[in-house]
Amino acid sequence: MSKNLTVGELLSALREFPPNMKITFGSSRYTKRPLAFNRFKRRGENLLHIEIGELDTDCLIPTEQDCRKTVGYFIENLESWPASANVTFGSTIDAVPLEFNGVSSMVSINLEQNQEPEYIVRK
Repeated sequence: MSKNLTVGELLSALREFPPNMKITFGSSRYTKRPLAFNRFKRRGENLLHIEIGELDTDCLIPTEQDCRKTVGYFIENLESWPASANVTFGSTIDAVPLEFNGVSSMVSINLEQNQEPEYIVRK
């Protein structure tokens, strides 16, 4: 059983990260399809639904990486909600509810090839 999450708690967790950091929601446990943010939706007087959808892995146009929003984008949109409002996440194609299990950072090592290696033999 998951604990209710409030907008204030989510904002507090997100403010630990740089505003330009991209957010990923991983993938569905059952279909293994990437999850991407769709929209913020009011589901009641005091309920914010963050709609997440599965991307079709057969035609990832755009890719999950292209769909990622930043921490700053989420903070900007969440600040208009009362801190005490509840937050829910959903829904996926397989209709399995998504339960909030915390926020964690992700390490990305960006590599760029600046010059041609010397060991390549040219003909």
